Amino acid sequence: MKSPQSSSVTAGIRSRQHYPRIEALPDAQRYLVACQSPESLPGTGEAAGNARQQLQMHCQLISTLLDQLGSREVGGAVQSAPATKALPTGPADNTRLHRWYDVDDRPKACDALVGAISEIGVAGCLVIIGSEHFVWQVANLAQQQGLLLDDMVMLPVAALGRHVFCVHCQQVSEHVIHSPAACDGCGLMLEVRDHFSKRLGAYMGVRIDAEAPGEIPPQEEVAPCLAS
Repeated sequence: MKSPQSSSVTAGIRSRQHYPRIEALPDAQRYLVACQSPESLPGTGEAAGNARQQLQMHCQLISTLLDQLGSREVGGAVQSAPATKALPTGPADNTRLHRWYDVDDRPKACDALVGAISEIGVAGCLVIIGSEHFVWQVANLAQQQGLLLDDMVMLPVAALGRHVFCVHCQQVSEHVIHSPAACDGCGLMLEVRDHFSKRLGAYMGVRIDAEAPGEIPPQEEVAPCLAS
């Protein structure tokens, strides 16, 4: 199965991903939607409001596309835990089935998806909605269960900023929207690079005043993930 979206790298920055907008879901018998819970989104204020609005728009889009396919929900939406009913293994009437998971951004909550991901099999499609970090957390779990990136549709919420991996202390700072930014681990002021690690779901952060200690340039807003 070939996803109609398929994230691609950005010209000039080979590791940075681009997530084209989708107009249809790939043909599949089973669909699993993993959506980051709105309750796990950070903070309050304009940025948080924008993030919730984007998340809702993505959810509405996927709901509409599933309705167009005539899919039927199985097991119901759940919060950070597996659904109580397994997906049927072979629907005789060829009905398209889907299940919707709302999960928070903790690794244990993502681990709860492992069983459901393994159930959808090679004929299934995984849709992931949330921060770019969340999207790749779930995608990495899915790949461990045998799914290919071509079996996934990724809808990151750009307003959530970037997760930044500090190359000096290996701490990940969450939802960074300005560069330079202070590392949540070692406190160094980091330049937020555009180089992205799929494994970590994070951008690289490098000490900005390494050659001239104390010389910190003014902060600038970092570009969000490229979701068109």
